[in-house]
Amino acid sequence: MIMPEPYGWCEKHKKVVCYNERCDDYKPALKRVCGNCEHFYHESDMCPYKPHEVYPDDEACERFEPAKELCTCISCAHSKWPCEGEGDERDGDG
Repeated sequence: MIMPEPYGWCEKHKKVVCYNERCDDYKPALKRVCGNCEHFYHESDMCPYKPHEVYPDDEACERFEPAKELCTCISCAHSKWPCEGEGDERDGDG
């Protein structure tokens, strides 16, 4: 697995953020596919709302909810990766 650049820029909060941070202003930028849904069971490729097997890349249904473990800064519509913000504060020059 390729590790993402750990720091990005949050346009909403105008600050540098780490890829796995969370906040109350999260706005999903995830693809609407079954594999990104809270209801999808990765172990069995099943969904409680579908009578048959589904696959992670299948288009999600109207009950799509972003999986909670994916709701971090790196998948938020407010962020840019790698860090592209003005006044990058990581180097201490802030």
